[in-house]
Amino acid sequence: MTQTKQITYSSQAGYKAEVSIWIDRSPAEVFQFIANYNNDTRWRQGVARMSQSPAGETGVGTITHEEMDFFGRRYVTIAQITAFEPDQRLAWSSIKATTPVSGWRMVTAEGAGARFTQAVVADLQGFYRWLSPLMIAMFKNQMSRDVARLKQILEGEDYSL
Repeated sequence: MTQTKQITYSSQAGYKAEVSIWIDRSPAEVFQFIANYNNDTRWRQGVARMSQSPAGETGVGTITHEEMDFFGRRYVTIAQITAFEPDQRLAWSSIKATTPVSGWRMVTAEGAGARFTQAVVADLQGFYRWLSPLMIAMFKNQMSRDVARLKQILEGEDYSL
């Protein structure tokens, strides 16, 4: 399993965590799964609830409602899809959240499969900024486990779109 991790900080962008993994599926299959936010509870640890509106296909303007347990708390994030390139990339940004966040999901062809890359940028403030080294390390590790779970689901014998 080829997986990469990266964490950076920019005073303008906040903290960015990025993970990537190769999946033995076509880019279209991977994108179809990750672009349906209702699937997030299957592969993202800590996501207690996730829904998207309107239901059905994701596109620019789609609103997501996420409830995630992390660091001993439940975080609610309402976000909007801000960019969407079918079978390739989507980007999102929080509209209402405890911590302002944004990010993207991208799928590219690589060999006989696909590379999935996910990034999250968080603008940690106040108490959270003080705890940022610990929180970012924990979140990066969780994201790494999440993409490994995604790979396991999509490459599983019982998986079908």
